[in-house]
Amino acid sequence: GTHYSALYIQKDNKGVIKPCYMDSYGVAPPTEVLEFVKRKHVPYNTKCIQSLMSEVCGYYCLSFFYFVTKFKDRSGDIYHDCETYTSLFNDLNKSSCWK
Repeated sequence: GTHYSALYIQKDNKGVIKPCYMDSYGVAPPTEVLEFVKRKHVPYNTKCIQSLMSEVCGYYCLSFFYFVTKFKDRSGDIYHDCETYTSLFNDLNKSSCWK
């Protein structure tokens, strides 16, 4: 099967490039992503928000992109907004509600 994940790259007012990787399983970005952004490390969420029994990863990616680009209460800082987005969900690695 296919699994979707999201990479958002923000350029701040000073021209600094800020990449952020979001995977609904909370895993680190693959080497292809690191090579694409020419970085050894890209900040990413570590919270698992999607059950292994679910197939909604694409919807999580779309809602993440909406949240960091259009949501009226976003801060404008990609790292803060990524934290805020994932805080809306339970961490399924710590929850017994995995189904």
